[in-house]
Amino acid sequence: MSTSPEKFNIYFSNPPSMQVISSRGKPMMFVSGRYHTKDHGEIADLENLCENGSGAVFKNPDMLQLSGDQLDPMNVLKAKHIKEYLEQQAQMLNPNNDGGTSVQGPLNAASTTSIAPVAAGGVSSVGAALAAMKTK
Repeated sequence: MSTSPEKFNIYFSNPPSMQVISSRGKPMMFVSGRYHTKDHGEIADLENLCENGSGAVFKNPDMLQLSGDQLDPMNVLKAKHIKEYLEQQAQMLNPNNDGGTSVQGPLNAASTTSIAPVAAGGVSSVGAALAAMKTK
């Protein structure tokens, strides 16, 4: 048993959904513009279509073969999120990333005696102005 993951050849189509019939009569369904196979007969048929320049079927040089894990959309999404998270953490831990300086003054504890007038709706400058208008 080999430990290397099984590779699939990846082919793309211009229409998002397309069906191609192989030389053996088997339908090859392109879903979301993509089809993957490891069958040598299908690979030969699709290579012929790519080389003949029909334009409907083509290969992406950056994605010629993928493993089964790379074909699973959830694994791809999970890997993308983990990569973004690790990049973000690397930026945060970068010593050259200067966050600036700040000065924090002493912490003033609030007592119930200083909060009570505010909680009771004490007179503010606006409230004082309104109270003065009422007395006129």
